[in-house]
Amino acid sequence: MPARLHVASASTPLEAGRIVASSLLLSHGVRADAAAAVYLEWAGLWLFVEGRSVRRLWPDADAAEGWVRAVLRGARLGASLYKAWRPPSRGICVEASKPDSTGLSALAAQPRVAFYDYPGSCLGVVGVPVDKWLAPAVVNIIWDRVERGLHLIS
Repeated sequence: MPARLHVASASTPLEAGRIVASSLLLSHGVRADAAAAVYLEWAGLWLFVEGRSVRRLWPDADAAEGWVRAVLRGARLGASLYKAWRPPSRGICVEASKPDSTGLSALAAQPRVAFYDYPGSCLGVVGVPVDKWLAPAVVNIIWDRVERGLHLIS
């Protein structure tokens, strides 16, 4: 299992693609230690992909949407589809709201599992000032800073 897991639900292929890209991509590469599990509401399937195995995923929205559609058509792009999958039961819950230092401290102290608009047992709640599809990138940055011993907010 990867060191970081982002769990979300998506109502469209565009939203799913954006969540996966935000969870796995860096400015110049892929986060090998991260994974995304996205419940595809319209298909009734879970899309699971790890950074170390993903292929041909690009950061722009149209390409990410096309990537999700290709996976659904059976393309071998390093992702798996499941009818039933159980995400971890505990993690940090991320909401699109104004951040505060209490939430960021909770995020830093928790296991590296984050839920975005998906029911999970919240070990804490953190607010981030971005949409759900971009929140995984913000969470990854916070986790990066914590792992390097840097301040959460500078």
